[in-house]
Amino acid sequence: MKRLVPFLLCAFLFTNTSCESVKGSLNRAGKDLFIVAASPGILPYGASTDAAVDARTIQEGLGANEFWQVAFFPFTFAYRSLDHGFSIGIHAVDFLASPFYILADANNFGPDIKPLQIYSGTIFDPDPSADEGDVETGEGK
Repeated sequence: MKRLVPFLLCAFLFTNTSCESVKGSLNRAGKDLFIVAASPGILPYGASTDAAVDARTIQEGLGANEFWQVAFFPFTFAYRSLDHGFSIGIHAVDFLASPFYILADANNFGPDIKPLQIYSGTIFDPDPSADEGDVETGEGK
C-alpha cells in the first residue's frame, strides 16, 4: 500500500498534464545534467580560455609586454577554475531540485520554469530569435 500511493499520485499528475506543460522544467533538468556530465571538459576548457583572456586584458591594461600575460596566467587560471567549479556545482544542486521544478511546472497556474543561463548555447536553451520583437513598436515577430 505504501508504494501504491506515490505511484497513483505520479500517474494522476502526469495524466492530467501534458508534456508541453512541463517542457521548461525538463529542459532545465536536462541542461543541468548535461553541464554536470560535461564538467570534466567544461572546467579545464572554460577556465583556461577565460584565464587567457583575463591575463591578456591585464597585460594590455598595464601597457606592458607579453611577459606579464604569462606571469598573470596562473593566478587568473586559479580564479577561473574556482568560478567554473562553483557554476558547475550550482547546476548539480539545481538538478537535485528538478523534481520540485517539475511539480511546480505541471500546475497550469505555476511559474514559467526556464533553464539557468550560467552557460548558454546548449540545445536546452530557449530559441533567442523567438523572443525578439520590434524595438520601436514593441510587437513580436
